[in-house]
Amino acid sequence: MNRAERVLVTGANGFVGNFYDTTSDAGANIVATAQQAYSYFDAPGQLKRFTLVRPILQTDNGLPTVLCGISVDFDTIPLTNQITFNPSGNLIGVWDSSRWDDTSWGGELVTTKFWQGVTGLGFAGSISMNVASAGIQLRWASTDYVMERGGVL
Repeated sequence: MNRAERVLVTGANGFVGNFYDTTSDAGANIVATAQQAYSYFDAPGQLKRFTLVRPILQTDNGLPTVLCGISVDFDTIPLTNQITFNPSGNLIGVWDSSRWDDTSWGGELVTTKFWQGVTGLGFAGSISMNVASAGIQLRWASTDYVMERGGVL
């Protein structure tokens, strides 16, 4: 199967576009919402108080804006805060326009790990995340949680 056979296509009045074909939305930010699966963290009958989450993200050309939250016991709570993205410039060199010694020329992914405070009390937890970015590839590799375990109910 070649690439042309696997492309997802979207359309509107007078427009046909491909999904995952670019790192911006016609020059505007790509804004996404995602949520991982719920977990009991190896203690299904034990109450937990969630205090911090740390998504492990990999990017190729800058840092996205990220807002995290926690949902507990399969009660999905959407994040309502607005997020924006202001790119900090090209971190990866562009041939014939970037200065040789001032730019990174590799295509390696940079891993970022930033803790964000959350509040949740329940038996199972799931991180939710809103992201805004433009001009960068973004991968969500994993998530770390900080929680206090309570008594068995």
